[in-house]
Amino acid sequence: MVHGSRSLKLSLWRRRGGRPDNDREVIPNLAIEVVSPTELFNEVLAKKNEYLELGVEQVWVVVPASNEIHVWSAANQCQVLKIGDELDGGDLLPGFRLALASLFNRQPA
Repeated sequence: MVHGSRSLKLSLWRRRGGRPDNDREVIPNLAIEVVSPTELFNEVLAKKNEYLELGVEQVWVVVPASNEIHVWSAANQCQVLKIGDELDGGDLLPGFRLALASLFNRQPA
């Protein structure tokens, strides 16, 4: 769990046994945030920064309004994926691949 009132929309722990018993002591490997229509993007970026500072390896920010996923690494580098791109789970989720067109129910240009 991140400090204060922050709560993740979705998280992944790669350690054996799944989610730890005490989530205040263990940081997830992957955090996923979905930007809601009522949420300011800057608020989500503040959460992303906090997650990375705490040691989360990767943060995926899903932006339905623009059909994008922003993939942030621990080095605070960002890759913006759009319709026509594919989200790859890499070392965190080996074998996971998701076409953004199928996620957002859109056809690539």
